[in-house]
Amino acid sequence: MSMEHMDRTVLLALQEVMEEEYPLLLDTFLNDSRQRLAQLQQATDAEALEQAAHSFKGSSSNMGAMYLADLCRQLEEQAGRMSPQARHTLVSLISTEFATVLDLYTRERQRYPI
Repeated sequence: MSMEHMDRTVLLALQEVMEEEYPLLLDTFLNDSRQRLAQLQQATDAEALEQAAHSFKGSSSNMGAMYLADLCRQLEEQAGRMSPQARHTLVSLISTEFATVLDLYTRERQRYPI
């Protein structure tokens, strides 16, 4: 199943609603996502991991980063039942996907001058 890294339909709808605030929305998403990823990477127990994954899932979904949102959903739902190695593997997948999202959304942001 092919999932999208960046759903342009979602971004177009956000751009229409946010108008001149759209670049700020992109900036906020990118900055918040960096923090959410750091929270995932630093979580020491399943509960903290679930909470961080939940927040990251919501913001990613709202911004059209659908594959990232799905990976976060998987982590949120399974963190308490996964081995530490499996959790680490899924967090690594999220990190890799975020690198792709970061690149795509940074390029999207560059389309709008300050």
